[in-house]
Amino acid sequence: MKKHIYPLLLVLSVTLSMAFLTTPNTAIELIGTKWISPINDTCSVSLCFTSEKNVLYNDGTDDWQFEVGYTIIEDLIKINVHDSIGNQMTLKEDNGILRQTSNQNNSFPKNFIKVPNSTCD
Repeated sequence: MKKHIYPLLLVLSVTLSMAFLTTPNTAIELIGTKWISPINDTCSVSLCFTSEKNVLYNDGTDDWQFEVGYTIIEDLIKINVHDSIGNQMTLKEDNGILRQTSNQNNSFPKNFIKVPNSTCD
């Protein structure tokens, strides 16, 4: 009987210690989601996340979509789209909205809202 108590106590202590581990903030689930940022009444910029590394980007000026890469670093989503000055589009999730971080050259950052029940077309 004493032989079985030690492994049982070991398993119990490991289980209890794991219960107190905190998991880091999980990244927002992006794959398969579509997001839009209205520019005016007739067009909007859209992002459609097709995989964990690729996103379809439409700049709102025409019907073309470009597949570009993206990475998630800590709580920032860095999309490989650059403005005329060379700044990379960087987004941060805030209460279900992807907000473009502001910088000196971007006084009006875009806010992307999720399109419910949408697919990438």
